[in-house]
Amino acid sequence: MNKTEISIDNEDIKKFYTLLAEQEKREKEEIKKKEAATTFQNEELPKLVWWSRFVFISLIAIIITGCILLSLYESFRPFWVCIISGVLGSAFAAFLSALDRSANGWESNNGDKYPKEEPKDKFSKRMATFFLCRPIFGLLAGLLVYFGMQSKTVGKVDLNTNNSDIIFFSLVAGFFIKLLMDKLKDLIDSLFKIK
Repeated sequence: MNKTEISIDNEDIKKFYTLLAEQEKREKEEIKKKEAATTFQNEELPKLVWWSRFVFISLIAIIITGCILLSLYESFRPFWVCIISGVLGSAFAAFLSALDRSANGWESNNGDKYPKEEPKDKFSKRMATFFLCRPIFGLLAGLLVYFGMQSKTVGKVDLNTNNSDIIFFSLVAGFFIKLLMDKLKDLIDSLFKIK
């Protein structure tokens, strides 16, 4: 009878225990990831859902109020029509952005994303403040349109007779105010060579 001799030296034993330790470490990391995901889903996700609903309801209230005020625009001076329209356009943009982000998923304060990493833009509590404050940028848009029209820089519109043009330009300016501010920042940065 032939016996096969198995020889195990100390090096083989060390390799075995090293592999065993690495596998145990990977298993512990997987458990931690699952626990973190469970914590996110159980604790942070309900808070994010609450914040998103708060943002949606607040923006809808701003939009409805703006529409009601614009329906009464004949009693307002053109200055206020520009302001209300700018805020309304900016509120619409914030609402669309918040809807888009919440449709993509959720992001916690420490950067955990649910359900997955892509797409990047997800709803987070940090963004909720921006969505709620974004209609204020519409004030700036309304002012830009009003003074642009008054100085005949924006359109050849008589501010006292043509409210439809005032509303149109102010809504568009409010809707795109973030883009306008980004472009103005880029222009100023390039003019003054700011890095």
